[in-house]
Amino acid sequence: MKVSVVIPVYNKAPFLRACLDSVFAQSFTDMEVIAVDDASTDDSLAVLRSYADPRLRVVALPHNLGPAGAAQHAMDQAQGEYIVRVDADDVLMPDRVRRQVEWLDAHPEVGVLGSWMRITGDSVTVRRRPTDDADLRAVLVFGVAVYQPTSVYRTAVLREHGLRYDPAWPRIGEDWLFQLRLAGHTRFAGLPEELVVYRHGPQSVSYGRDPVTVLGPLIDTACQWLGLPCANARDRTLHAMGRQVFPPVIDVDLVHAFRDRLDHIAAWNERTGWTDPAAMRRTLEQAWDALFHHLPAHGRAVVRAYRERGGRMGLRRWYYLVRMRMSGGNNGTSA
Repeated sequence: MKVSVVIPVYNKAPFLRACLDSVFAQSFTDMEVIAVDDASTDDSLAVLRSYADPRLRVVALPHNLGPAGAAQHAMDQAQGEYIVRVDADDVLMPDRVRRQVEWLDAHPEVGVLGSWMRITGDSVTVRRRPTDDADLRAVLVFGVAVYQPTSVYRTAVLREHGLRYDPAWPRIGEDWLFQLRLAGHTRFAGLPEELVVYRHGPQSVSYGRDPVTVLGPLIDTACQWLGLPCANARDRTLHAMGRQVFPPVIDVDLVHAFRDRLDHIAAWNERTGWTDPAAMRRTLEQAWDALFHHLPAHGRAVVRAYRERGGRMGLRRWYYLVRMRMSGGNNGTSA
């Protein structure tokens, strides 16, 4: 068996047929499909059992384990050389599995492969990730290196090193912790192609939740594993800013503290050799760059602090500041 497709399912009945149809329509066919119903309270289990494809195995859990627990239950039974993760409300491009299998076959040193994904919901966007291991390891300091709905794992790597989802981990964002564990044993890569359509909406487990509240326990654990300081809420806020989750109020002190934290992470990376320093610098500067567009609404003083700490200010950014001032976006704060 070449591929095991793993689908954790919880109350996704309205979207499940589109997902399953896209799985069974894949151009790659040497696969088993393990769908685990995580004690759904809607018709999800009935939808699963309505399919007669012999490649499908349906498992009904008596108690809800959460997305990671349900996925792990399926992964424990997987017989394929590769494990393909699929969310039950997503749709796969017809060649997703074939493209990723062919790439992994050609790169045996890589144990985790992802891709870009198209987001649908209130709007349509594309989420991209880097493609090489060094840049993905840099991204992993702040969040997932590979988007979980696009991920494929080399089963032998998971088995050899006993890599599993821990039921004690938070139920939201646990894929970040899982990938941090993987980073000690294998290489990451990504394909620069949109291979999954991700459906963002109320059915998503994190939809409508405060991201800072969700991220807090994850950041604490990730920083502890990495050896980065995270002693209080301020540290958690600064680390969340690295993944473009910003607090409602940004002041001058926070701008300086964020720059200091990014510099601290660069020094930590130089000391530990977590990843290539140039790759880490790219990720850190992207995080610093992203801060700019959140500053004008908090007054000119924070923009000045950003400039003083080396923030990039080109013609387009000056034009943006003028537009914000004309629209009242600086809250009238004087320089």
